Amino acid sequence: MPSSPETTLTKRKIPEPFMEEQDASNKKINPTVNCTDGLSQSDKKRIAKAKRNGQRWQVMDGKAVIHPYIRLKPYASYATMNEVRALITSFSDKSVKAPLKWVDLFGTMPAKVVVVDLPLADPTALAIDPCKPDMGKKQCPDNYCKLKQLETLYQLVGRPDLEDDRPAILSQTTFDIRYGLMDRFSQLLQCKLSKQQSKDRRHARISATNVLQPEELFLTKKEMEVDNYPLHSLLNPTSSLPNGWVETRPGSGKSKRLVAVDCEMCKSGNISVLVKVALVDQDGQVLMNELVQPDLPITDYVTQYSGVDQYDLEGVTTTLHDIQQQLLELIDGDTVLVGHALSNDLRALCLRHPFVIDTSCCFHHEMGPPSKPSLRALAERFLGKTIQQPNTDSPEKQAKGHDPCEDAQASMDLALLKLKTSYEFGFHEDYAMEPLMQRLYDRAHQTSLAIDAEPNHLPHFSRLLDKQSATSPKSYYEITNNQDAVQLLLAQQTNHPLLLLKLSALDTQDQLLAYLHQIYQSLEPHSALLITSGHRSNPDLDKLCNKWANFKIKKRAVPLDEIPDDERWTEQDEVQLKGTADRASRFFMFPLVKT
Repeated sequence: MPSSPETTLTKRKIPEPFMEEQDASNKKINPTVNCTDGLSQSDKKRIAKAKRNGQRWQVMDGKAVIHPYIRLKPYASYATMNEVRALITSFSDKSVKAPLKWVDLFGTMPAKVVVVDLPLADPTALAIDPCKPDMGKKQCPDNYCKLKQLETLYQLVGRPDLEDDRPAILSQTTFDIRYGLMDRFSQLLQCKLSKQQSKDRRHARISATNVLQPEELFLTKKEMEVDNYPLHSLLNPTSSLPNGWVETRPGSGKSKRLVAVDCEMCKSGNISVLVKVALVDQDGQVLMNELVQPDLPITDYVTQYSGVDQYDLEGVTTTLHDIQQQLLELIDGDTVLVGHALSNDLRALCLRHPFVIDTSCCFHHEMGPPSKPSLRALAERFLGKTIQQPNTDSPEKQAKGHDPCEDAQASMDLALLKLKTSYEFGFHEDYAMEPLMQRLYDRAHQTSLAIDAEPNHLPHFSRLLDKQSATSPKSYYEITNNQDAVQLLLAQQTNHPLLLLKLSALDTQDQLLAYLHQIYQSLEPHSALLITSGHRSNPDLDKLCNKWANFKIKKRAVPLDEIPDDERWTEQDEVQLKGTADRASRFFMFPLVKT
């Protein structure tokens, strides 16, 4: 059985092509001092300077040829993802300067840059001390010796001839408890927009004739799972329909129409009970505004929120089943349901529907995710409307609660506003971004290509990449296997100054290293190769994230004292999560220039 790539890369036999190429390189590069005889004084000075910088050199046709060199400097911290991206961008866009504290580039700027992300050589698996992130032979010999265990990679990137060789620098990706460890390749492709850029694009979009299509705002299956949505059989074909539940029938293929829904609930103990439903279409017509007979005895009407009291429900005979049948007449596969935190409404209705626009997801809280904005805050901020105001018509001047028609209309107005502006409209500034390939093309008219054999993007960025794939020149490909991904990169090398490749973990370590060697051999001299390497997942971290998500769901459904102790989220879990996420997020970056 082949070994998994997600294990420590140690004591691997070095592929002979690597060794042969390095032996040949060592014979012709950095010749003995006697070979400088006959060189001009200027060339001798250049060679002396090259030696000080750690650059390789050779004599060709009686002249000194100095090779470029990327030198990592002593650094007591981690290179940020922004810094790694800035280094790559500075190679591809000569107008960009990246004054980074941890790297020097000596010699001519590489004309070609290839970035390869591998699921190998993990810092935690190698027991790299997180408090001593420097990888230098002189500065931190323990870490350097551990790097030498990566025999094949060290053979490629190491410089044992240097007094303070430093083959790699540590970097970190980020972590989101809802989605787990963020994919470093995906993060590398994400370029943040400035506030002015976001504003300019929003205005350009408003003035353009092409608006967003509703499909561009649909929640993905992953997003629905994260927010505890009931999944329609179209999204989860193997699921069975629970007793008392219904799901919408397929549509006829007509253009999608938007219908906003809002429900109000009272309490039966700790259980939310449906008492009112409202539906509003995109023209502002009220399709439904019905009180519902509770199927459990009400213990708290929470009138200040539900807008319903015991007198409102007297004589109401409409059941949940009746409401479901009405909904199935109004909603089908040609309908897009719009709402705010709509998973709660669909669960109250015992209804499954595949096409959803959730304004709590496509608009962000002012502080950014994972916090969710309230509908009232969004209406005031983006629509200039005040909703959910107290009803002071009663003598007691007390709040009468929410109006579901008003809330449904506010959700609809927000969705329509988003559709006529841009996908990024309403996002926190940290989520306003563009693909790296688009940025380079817009700034320097330089084409670049990203090839992904193991796509793992957050939904908002995946949508941006989908758009990028549909544009010309095409700059993003998702490939199903490593062999085809490598072949595409080799075929496209002459067409782009920057190529980025992510290899999947489906192949063995030796196969992945063979692909890396194939790429290295194909490079022209003085091309830069940047290798990012580390595990992409962590079972302990995944287990903690699942525990947090399950606890969050259970806490909504039952009192805390009914949740078993071993299923509760504790302070100890929080501490363990922080430490595990910090270790799992680290990865190596190995930069080199082919000589």
